[in-house]
Formats: sequence, structure tokens, C-alpha cells
Amino acid sequence: MNKKPEHVVVIGAGIVGISTAIWLQRDGCKVTLLDRDGPAAGTSYGNAGVLASAAVVPVTTPGLVLKAPKMLLSRKEPLFLLWRYLPKLLPFLRRYLAHANAASVEKTSTALNQLLHDSPDQHVALAKGSDASKFITVGNYLFGYTNKAAFEKDKYSWDARKKLGIPFKEMTTDDLAEFDPALGNSFGYGVLCPNHGHISDPGEYVKALAGDFLASGGVFTKAALLDFSINDGLCGEIQTTNGPIKADAYVLATGAWSGGLAKKLGIKVLLESERGYHIEFVNPSIVLRAPVMVASGKFVATPMRGRLRCAGIVEFGGLDLPPSKSP
Repeated sequence: MNKKPEHVVVIGAGIVGISTAIWLQRDGCKVTLLDRDGPAAGTSYGNAGVLASAAVVPVTTPGLVLKAPKMLLSRKEPLFLLWRYLPKLLPFLRRYLAHANAASVEKTSTALNQLLHDSPDQHVALAKGSDASKFITVGNYLFGYTNKAAFEKDKYSWDARKKLGIPFKEMTTDDLAEFDPALGNSFGYGVLCPNHGHISDPGEYVKALAGDFLASGGVFTKAALLDFSINDGLCGEIQTTNGPIKADAYVLATGAWSGGLAKKLGIKVLLESERGYHIEFVNPSIVLRAPVMVASGKFVATPMRGRLRCAGIVEFGGLDLPPSKSP
């Protein structure tokens, strides 16, 4: 493309799609946002809401191949698999687990750090001047461990962060209680990560951003993408359930659904979805000062508007199977 596009269609109205649409709009483009359900209808509603600048270490650390079977077979671990989905998952797992080595971790961590190091600042800039800004809190992120020995088991990940220059401070039980009395003696050891933040209501945050996009002249079309019309290697228009839409450029931002849509463009992406679950405590008896990663359970407790959301369970089960019932 030799010139700036005048009209761009962004496919997908989650946080990635909405953000892309807003920045394109601010750059002077006419933007149409397309989604089959509406803003924040999927992952962008149900996540933990943490602006996690230090979340740069991938799951595929050395030793994962040996740990994974135990995690999958234990109901007390945060990783689950719908076994009937395993045959479809195997090709992905073979490639995925091949990256469980130090060289791959260093490469991935370096790339993620470049993307995430200023995550809170980026969200502040994105929401500036809109109602969405009220949902952003810039602050800290805590990791709570049972004891120091449990923390030291995560030494590999913390060493990787230290190598990248990511600041953090180790804390004793007393340090944690002084930082946030609501924690009491819940943890025997912890880590305080500055330069983070959280969203007090992820779904409403994305909807507020979408409202700002529309108020600034953006167009939203509620429809599902069906196909791409390709001529001479370029996408001339897209086919949707509301008819064809023609633009100068298109952005595919449909998250876990992007793999199947990319195939229509001749692009093979080995992509899998992580099915996530969360539980919320309404009008909780404690209000946390900052989000807390409960290391023993690999879930995050995030203070939200009138609620405490706990999120973090990962389940491999594809996109089509219904949600699992609690065991």
C-alpha cells in the first residue's frame, strides 16, 4: 500500500479492535467497526482486568513438558483439558511444547517486554478525554506466595524479568500487611510490581471506548464476517451477514477466531484458544488496594466496582463446546 487508507474496516470489537479503530480514527481515517455481537462480548468482558506490564514470561518455560501431565490430571491445578478435544489439540501442542526452552523464552520475553512495558500509559492515552478513563487505575500488582520457598520455585521467571530491567520488590508477610491491611497474613511472602494498573470493569471500559469512537464519527455494523473477496492478491471487499462492505484496508482483530478467518486469506496460523472462567464476589467484605496474583492457585483477585473478581483458570476445549460445569 503506497498511500494512507481513507476507509478502514476493523473486524472485531474487543479491546484490540476498539483500540485499533480509535487510533486509526485519530490518524484521520474513516473507520467502520464490525462485530457479530457487539463491543466486549467475549474475552474483553471476562478477563482479570490487569494492565500487567511484567507479564512477559511465557507459559512455555523449561520443564513444562514434565509438569503439564500432572497439572492436567489434578483437579487442584488451574489447567484443564476437555479430553474429547485432545485429537484436535495435538498438532498445536506438539509445536507449542517445542518452545519450552531457554532460548525461546528469552526471545518471547524480549518481544513481549517491548509490547507491554508501558501498558498503563498506553491505556491512559487511549482513554484520554473519554468516559473510559474513569475505569483505569494506575498502580501496583502483587504476587502472593505461600512462603519464600514457593517464591524461589518461580526463580526462573523472576530472573527473566530482572534481566529485562523490570522492577519488583520482594516482601515479607509484614510488608504485605503494611501495604494492604486487607491481606492480613494471607501470604508468607510476596512481590510488589510497580508500573502496573487495572481496569475496574473490563466490559464497561471497552463499551465506553466504543461510545467515544462512535461519538467521534466512527461507524459500527453488527454483522458476522462471512468471506473475503480477493482480486490480484488484495482484498477488495468483505462479505458479511449484512451484505458486502468495501474499504481501502481491513484489520482482522477477532482473537481466538482469527485462525479460521485467516485461512480464507490463505494464511495458516497455528492458533488455539484458552477458555477462561471467573467468579465474582459482589459487595465483598474486603477491598484490595491492588490486584493480587495468588501464586498457589495461578489466579488473580482484582478489585472492581462493587465486586472482587477472581480469574485465571485455563481450559483447552476449543471454541464450540459449551462451558464446563464446576467439578
